Amino acid sequence: MASRQWKRTFYDEVTVYSEDRELLQPGQWLNDNILSLYFAYLAHEVFPYPAVLFVPPPVSFMLSMIEDPTDGSMLEELARGLELRSRELVLVAINDNTDVSRSRGGSHWALLVYVQKAQQWKYFDSLGASNMAAAQRMAVRLGVLVAPHSAPVGGKPTVHICPCTRQRNGYDCGPYTLLAAEVIAGRFLRGEDLDRSFEQGAPL
Repeated sequence: MASRQWKRTFYDEVTVYSEDRELLQPGQWLNDNILSLYFAYLAHEVFPYPAVLFVPPPVSFMLSMIEDPTDGSMLEELARGLELRSRELVLVAINDNTDVSRSRGGSHWALLVYVQKAQQWKYFDSLGASNMAAAQRMAVRLGVLVAPHSAPVGGKPTVHICPCTRQRNGYDCGPYTLLAAEVIAGRFLRGEDLDRSFEQGAPL
């Protein structure tokens, strides 16, 4: 039982517990804490650039639970905290959880990306378009903050489905979402095409 009490905080923002660490074994579904840790690693160690923002699952969940995306009070507070308007690339880990009482619910991870210069939303999903509804909801909420003029009047922002490496089982969506985030951030900073396929065997 003592091993269950293990915990460690990384980058002063993500605390990982024994039960989280056990999810790194083969065949496990990665949870919010593991994705948050890897996003923090990418932000602090790999891509420590103010232009790039990695939005971890707890924050994306909070955004997704805002019922009225036109209610600016809470959204403005989040925008200031994340410095959203100064970002050139925003990468958001999303899942299909719609239960406000379960902050760690859902069954599938995918990646939503916003490119400020092009005012484009891009969607990367190892199952094709499984989380498209969640991605659309997130684009509506974030769009109010980062791209208020990117959607048609009275309509929703257009979210483009992009090529993504496909998972071959029912549990590897987390690693593929993290892979997509790392690849896309690297391509962006190198000025490369974000839509180029990175299917297995293709160059990253």
